[in-house]
Amino acid sequence: MSYITDELRAPRREAEGIKTVPGQTLEELVAANPARRRVLRGSLGMSLLSAFGGGSLLAACGGDDNSAPAPAPGPAPAPTPGPTPQQPLDYSVTFKGLDAKITANQVTVPATYETYVLFSAGDPVAPGAVGYKGAFQTSMETEQQAGGNHDGMHFFEIPGVDPQKGGLLVINHEAPDAAILMSGSYNAATATPEQKRLVLSSVGVSVIEIELVAGKWGVKRNSLYNKRYSGNTAYRVSGPAATTVGPVVIGTLNNCSSGHTPWGTYLTKPPTTIWIRPRQSRATAGWSRSIRSSN
Repeated sequence: MSYITDELRAPRREAEGIKTVPGQTLEELVAANPARRRVLRGSLGMSLLSAFGGGSLLAACGGDDNSAPAPAPGPAPAPTPGPTPQQPLDYSVTFKGLDAKITANQVTVPATYETYVLFSAGDPVAPGAVGYKGAFQTSMETEQQAGGNHDGMHFFEIPGVDPQKGGLLVINHEAPDAAILMSGSYNAATATPEQKRLVLSSVGVSVIEIELVAGKWGVKRNSLYNKRYSGNTAYRVSGPAATTVGPVVIGTLNNCSSGHTPWGTYLTKPPTTIWIRPRQSRATAGWSRSIRSSN
């Protein structure tokens, strides 16, 4: 979220005000889709089975109509010595808090902490990409770089990699900054096809592999995991949505609302509708994209 996002939303907010869509609260969605609750309940059960072992959990659940007595347990085997357990990470809050009022025009953190830039707008994302050069670029170049206006992210573990040393960071790009993309302002009604591709290439999502090197986190350049998803990207549709919108949709826009699923994908969608293409159908606006971060 930034002043750019606020400026883009302002005309529509002033024209229509705050709206509440009937049937779209969390309580109403759960009540209308009881199958979702059953799926989550089943997922929780499988998680418990994995964590506590199937035998003991099923025995506690009961429900067996067989009245035959259970066999007497045999002698317990001698425990096998295991490795010395590692000490858990300490997340205790022990630092001295900041002053209640801070006027410095900078990021301020407690004395025992440090700040540095990990990933910024214009940084190269796709393998072989070149970062922002300080001049207007083509949509093909912007398509391979980080967009701007980040405000939602999630860290995903990579199998076989210590999450304290590396993983995948998925981060959103909510709105385009026309001032650094093209000469003059952007007008969707009069924009050229390349100008439309340009602003659409600067929004969406980045997936980057990050690693801890010499005590600092950084982006692992040219990692095969690094990818950009934009307003020009074609997305394959699966599940019930495919019968409504077809097998493919184009673009993800104004990505602000975001989160992760229990099965390891990243969900992203717009918090509201901001028109980049004129006469965009409301029926196709606002879909939530699920991105498999490791693909």
